[in-house]
Order: sequence, then C-alpha cells, then structure tokens
Amino acid sequence: QASTLVIGDVIVVKYGDKLPADIRIIESSNFKVDNSSLTGESEPQKRDVATTHDAPLEAENLAFFTTHALMGTCVG
Repeated sequence: QASTLVIGDVIVVKYGDKLPADIRIIESSNFKVDNSSLTGESEPQKRDVATTHDAPLEAENLAFFTTHALMGTCVG
C-alpha cells in the first residue's frame, strides 16, 4: 500500500499496476510505462536498469509515481 512506503523500500511492479511511488529500477523484464500524464508522450516508454540520461524524465532507470505499467515487470 502506497501510504506505508518509505525511502528504501523495494517494490515489484507488473503490467496494469499504477506506480505507488517514484522508483529506481533494479530489475526489469520488458517493462514499459505510460508517462503521458507527466510528459505528454503518447508512446509507451521503455524502462530498464541502465542509466541512460542525466535528466530524470529521460532516464530509463526511473519510473514515476502515478504512472501506469503497460507491459512487463520490474523491481525498484
């Protein structure tokens, strides 16, 4: 439950879930999210363990509170 999460908690996110917090991805399997509410981007965004960009909204190893998992699973 989102209200009980604290910094440092590790969560599993799967297809259909709404992210309960901002997370840094430490494991990923074909994971994509809908960032349209944050960025206006209409295409699903791939998320993985690799750090790909300095800007948080562009980094593939971050997923954000209230976005939805559209595909795959991750741990973060």
